Amino acid sequence: MLTLSSRKREILKFIVSEHVQTASPVASSTVARSTSLKASPATIRNEMVALEEDGFILRPHVSAGGVPSDRGYRQFVASLNPQATLHPTVAARVDEEFHTVQTYVEEWVNSSSEILADLMGTLAFTTLPQSAPAPVKSVELLRLQEMLLVLQEASVYKQIIRIDSSLSNSEIEHARNRLNEAIVGVPVHSLPDRVSHVIQV
Repeated sequence: MLTLSSRKREILKFIVSEHVQTASPVASSTVARSTSLKASPATIRNEMVALEEDGFILRPHVSAGGVPSDRGYRQFVASLNPQATLHPTVAARVDEEFHTVQTYVEEWVNSSSEILADLMGTLAFTTLPQSAPAPVKSVELLRLQEMLLVLQEASVYKQIIRIDSSLSNSEIEHARNRLNEAIVGVPVHSLPDRVSHVIQV
């Protein structure tokens, strides 16, 4: 992440805080009047132009003030004190809420929204991360007619394959190699089409 000067960090911090409170673009004159930077509105305006060029703030139109961009919000969060702690009362409530819901992810999400909304005094949303479908990492065929599909993130899928006649070790090895060539790296949801193609070939 691009390193900002102390003055730019202070300006960005104020713009984020002010915009969260007002939902309006923040003018350079407001920044100059409300911060301890001891800089003129013209200097603040130049710094805001630089922040815009670097993608930390946006301006709805040329004469408007600045609003934080996604990059600006990320920079703001990254600049927060990692050693900061919650007030004991808030920490106790968070512990109690999450202890109550235990391992149910959906209830964790709901509790997070309620806690954030209450602490911030505004509407809050929490969502589950969207992970990409796990691809197949490797395939093993064992003589017990068991096929293992080992997926990333340590997920193992097993399936018993019943066959009418015995297979030699070389035939099993050949089948394993063909499967690995065909489906390793393929997302799980795409396996049926890929496997049927291999069988036809």
